[in-house]
Amino acid sequence: AIINSQDEADTYLPAFHSCVVNGKATSMMCSYNSVNGIPSCANKRIMNDFARGQWGFEGYITSDCGAVSDVHSSHGYADADHTCKDVLEAGMDSDCGGFLHNNLNNSINHNVTTEDDMNAAVEHLFAVQIRLGMFDPVNSQPY
Repeated sequence: AIINSQDEADTYLPAFHSCVVNGKATSMMCSYNSVNGIPSCANKRIMNDFARGQWGFEGYITSDCGAVSDVHSSHGYADADHTCKDVLEAGMDSDCGGFLHNNLNNSINHNVTTEDDMNAAVEHLFAVQIRLGMFDPVNSQPY
């Protein structure tokens, strides 16, 4: 979609803002589409600046299954190494698909993706699990 800033603010973002702020969402999913030429899973402005920064989102963001591969193949947004870095740097924490599994080691070995790029994703994923009590003693877990 190609949208102007007013349409984004008035039409697209309010529903997501409401889910994060009012619904206290714990997870979000980036999708196959792009907004103004930036694939959703590589869109730092939406995932980090708006969701995490302005709205206080404290959960994790997973990709739609195959959406990270689309950043590279369908959108042609970046080569495989930079797709790994771009999606992690943009705020995506989990790849529902095989793209990171198949390409992340090469991206690291080529000095494109760094440990810092991956640490934020791991921190977001573990923070949710800790809040859920998944590391608490079994006898104190309510599920």
